Amino acid sequence: MALDEHNYYEPDLLWYREGRGRSDTDTTLHPLPDIAVEIRSPSTWRFDIGVKMARYEQHGLPELWLVDTAADEVIVYRRSQPEAATFDVSVELAPAVTI
Repeated sequence: MALDEHNYYEPDLLWYREGRGRSDTDTTLHPLPDIAVEIRSPSTWRFDIGVKMARYEQHGLPELWLVDTAADEVIVYRRSQPEAATFDVSVELAPAVTI
């Protein structure tokens, strides 16, 4: 997905709510998806949780999921309102612990 002329990212997974997806004639991933998912990769994780997350936030991505396979958790960042300037809600999801 092209965020601007200098930043083009391909999330590992993206999701559009009904009526917002790409058309068959689109050559780029526009508009921003409703959810982008980045899965931990040893070569890109620092970039994913740093610069890439900041760019997604700056360009208005509503929700970002970071899947940390090493820690066995998913960190969800989202905006509490569509007009929120930043990701102002974060949730860490880990496997359920049973006793």
